[in-house]
Amino acid sequence: ANEPLVLGDVTDGATMPALPASFAAVRAVLPRGDSPSETGTMVGRFALRDLHATGGLGEVFTARDTELNRDVAVKRIKSRWADDPGSRHRFLTEAELTARLDHPGVVPVFGLVNDSRGRPCYAMRFIRGETLKDEIDRYHGLAKPAEGAPA
Repeated sequence: ANEPLVLGDVTDGATMPALPASFAAVRAVLPRGDSPSETGTMVGRFALRDLHATGGLGEVFTARDTELNRDVAVKRIKSRWADDPGSRHRFLTEAELTARLDHPGVVPVFGLVNDSRGRPCYAMRFIRGETLKDEIDRYHGLAKPAEGAPA
C-alpha cells in the first residue's frame, strides 16, 4: 500500500512510496492541481484549502490546523520570489517580526514551515471580515455598506 509522501516535516497529498527528503527528483512529480483543496496539500500540520488573497510578495490560503482542529491562514512566498535571497529574507523577517508582536491589532503567528518545494510559509489566525481597503472605500463613499450594516 502507498503512503503519503513525506518531505521532512511537510506532507503533500500525493500517494507514493515514502522517499528520503534528500531525493530532489520527488519535487518534480508532486501533484499540481488548480487549488490546494483539490490536491489535499499539507504544509506542515496545516491543510491548505483555498487561495484567500494575494499581495506583492506572498499569497494567503485558508487552511486547517490538523493538530489543534482550528481554521487558520497560511501565508506563502510566491513562486516568482522564492529563489530570490532578498525576497526570502524579507518574507522570513516579516514572519519573525510579526510573531514577536503582542497587540490586539496584530494577527498572531502560529508557526513557520516550508512547503513541499521548500518555500517558506507561516500560519496565523484567520480573521473573517472585510479588508482595510473595503473600509477605506466605504469611508470615502466609494463602496456600499457591508451586507447587514446600516446605510
